[in-house]
Amino acid sequence: MRTYLNTLLHRKRGAYGPLWIFELDPETWAIVWSGWLEDEVSCHLILSEDPQWFKRDWGMDGRRPNPTYKTQRGALEEVIRSLQAMKVDLEPNEAEDRKYGLYISDAEHDLRLLMNEESDESQANEDTVQEPEKIPTSPEALGDAQVVTPVKVSVKVQQAPPAPAHEALSAENPWGAASGTPTAINFRPDMSLHAKMEWVCDNVPKMSRLRILREGATLLCDHLIAKHYRSQD
Repeated sequence: MRTYLNTLLHRKRGAYGPLWIFELDPETWAIVWSGWLEDEVSCHLILSEDPQWFKRDWGMDGRRPNPTYKTQRGALEEVIRSLQAMKVDLEPNEAEDRKYGLYISDAEHDLRLLMNEESDESQANEDTVQEPEKIPTSPEALGDAQVVTPVKVSVKVQQAPPAPAHEALSAENPWGAASGTPTAINFRPDMSLHAKMEWVCDNVPKMSRLRILREGATLLCDHLIAKHYRSQD
């Protein structure tokens, strides 16, 4: 039987000590104190995005109500700020201080990865070339504007010399002369693969969804290339 807690954990996107982040829907990112996860009723209220629950105090430190954000980045930035404030309020304790330092470090690492992903997507959008706007040239389109009769000009076009062959280009390494700017890929895994990726991100240190995609694609390409050349022998 699937409980509200199990359903909620399926939407977990990060755990940083006492503060966990959940993606309730594409525009609702919730920061939840880990203590609330022990209560099924609270898990149900979180999933249903009950506004009364999100107005309640965290109960652990009593400083502010449970916040929600429209982006994962906003939620991560708030987690870092809150953990830093909690660390300052700690009583002198080397172990606790080091523990909260690790929580903050993990959140900052995930924030850097997220910002890199956003930067890659932004660069890909900037690299998209739009077709230039066509300027009307017919008298009807120009209206009252002065019509200039075009003059034929004979221009001798010098043929460009052929581009030198790329040293890395060969039959064994046809991708050695790769050019162009890589663009972002909109990848949406099925539920099973998504769950596996989430498990890896949560249980393998310094792992992210972007790193899984990059390293997984590299391994598969290397495998297929090796298989291709084996079949040529």
